[in-house]
Amino acid sequence: MSEQNKLNAEHLQAMQSHVLFSKLPEQILQHLHTDGYTETFVKGDALITQGEFNYSLFLILSGVVSVVTDGAKVTSLQQGDVVGEISTSGLSAPVADVIAEEDVQVLAFPIGEINEIAFEYEAFAETLRQIAMHRAESLS
Repeated sequence: MSEQNKLNAEHLQAMQSHVLFSKLPEQILQHLHTDGYTETFVKGDALITQGEFNYSLFLILSGVVSVVTDGAKVTSLQQGDVVGEISTSGLSAPVADVIAEEDVQVLAFPIGEINEIAFEYEAFAETLRQIAMHRAESLS
C-alpha cells in the first residue's frame, strides 16, 4: 500500500534537474510542485497496471521498479527516471505493469495537471512525447 506526502524544496530541485521539467517557467514549476506529492510504494506494489487508466506521471526519487509487459520483465528503472509517460502523453494506455522491486519513493503529478501544462507549453509536450516514444520503442 502506498503512502502520500506533500513536496518540499528538495523535491523541487529534483524536478528542476530533470529534462522534462527543466525548461518550464518557475511559476509553472511552483504550481506543479504545489499540486504534486510524494508517494512511497513497498516491494511488490504496482505503480501502473498494463491496460488500466493511469492517474499520474511519476519521477522516481529512490528505489527500483520493474517494467513488465505481458508477464515478462523488459527493463528496470531507477532514480531520475519518469514512469507513466506513455499514458500521460496520450500515446496509449499503459503498455506495461510497473512494479516496485524494493521500496520506491516517487514524485507524483496528477495527469490533469500534466495535460494542462502540455497544452500550454509545446516544448514540455514535445519532450514528454519524445520520452514516451523512446520508452515505447525500447519495450517493443
